[in-house]
Amino acid sequence: MSRRRGATAIASNPVLVGVATTLVIVVAVFLAYNANAGLPWVPTYRVSADVPAAASLVKGNEVRIGGLRVGVVDKITPKQASNGSTYTKLDLKLETRIRKLPMDSTVIVRPRSALGLKYIEITRGSSTQGYPDGATIPLKQATPQPVEFDDFFSMFDKRTRTGEQQNLRGFGDAFAGRGQDLNSALQNFVPLVGLATPVLSNIADPQTNFRRLFASQARAAQIVAPVAVAQGELWANLDLTIAAFATVARPFLQETISKGPGGQEVAIQTFPKIRPFFNETAKFFTTSNPARLRWRSPRPRLPTRSNTGPQCCARRRRSTDASKASSSTCRTSRKTPSCRLASRTCRTRCRRSTRRSASSPRRRPSATTSRCSSGMRPACSVTGIRTAPGCGSW
Repeated sequence: MSRRRGATAIASNPVLVGVATTLVIVVAVFLAYNANAGLPWVPTYRVSADVPAAASLVKGNEVRIGGLRVGVVDKITPKQASNGSTYTKLDLKLETRIRKLPMDSTVIVRPRSALGLKYIEITRGSSTQGYPDGATIPLKQATPQPVEFDDFFSMFDKRTRTGEQQNLRGFGDAFAGRGQDLNSALQNFVPLVGLATPVLSNIADPQTNFRRLFASQARAAQIVAPVAVAQGELWANLDLTIAAFATVARPFLQETISKGPGGQEVAIQTFPKIRPFFNETAKFFTTSNPARLRWRSPRPRLPTRSNTGPQCCARRRRSTDASKASSSTCRTSRKTPSCRLASRTCRTRCRRSTRRSASSPRRRPSATTSRCSSGMRPACSVTGIRTAPGCGSW
């Protein structure tokens, strides 16, 4: 009976009830206030991380791994390196279930929303060694470099924003009233998606080195950066060219494009019928290829005016033996039809010079004898036909 009376006395005492209620509320508010920093008397896994910048990051922001909350930011401390650069040291309170964090894990500060709220994202590595309690993740593990919203929107200056507005207006006008065509196009894309699966699988294969594509494009952009002004002028000139085509877009270009599918259908039906003709033509030329040399007619070249007369006799040596040799050369070259006309005058003079040389060998040869005594060059050799049959070589 005494115990019941004591409990009844406490419950009936308004002062004690008020004190107990106030104590419970204070404890609840304290726990709710410190909920983001972790519950008290709960063991945690503490590590630090160095990041290049911690803009808009505050104490109590979440730490996530794979999208799941695993801890909070406990402290943010700015630091300065020995070379004068600055970075930020983050003290993290993590759950014990992720202990120990692999040594090759990376840390990055990512935006949580467009309002500026951020969080820490940790990507677990595959190393067998982990960070102990109180260890620091080095600055080199803070990769990749994050892209801030401010950096992204700073690209759009006034001229760019004006151009984007014009593009959106143009796209809106282009798609206006074409909803049914778009639906048909999307429906026709369904088979394309099924056929694109093996193609994309080949592209994603490591042997294709597809990851180098964007890096190569970045290098290409750096290479053409010095000629950016010229490229801008090129696009301006293209705008003038396209504007010129726009004046004849309807009905001329429109009719040309509309007739294109019909022309393709005709080509698809006609090309298989024409293919045997080309095959037979190829066989004909292949078969007649050995006889192409016989089709050439070896016509002798007629001597020109410069190849007649004294010019056909070149000075070479002054002796009676040479005169005889030149006379024989003229007689040999007479057998060739291309040399007859050119060597007629030369033959007559060579005979005279040979007789004079034989009758008086000590006599000084005349100009004609000097010209013929050096050896007769056949007219065929002067005109370039050295290999013609019947022409003597000298």
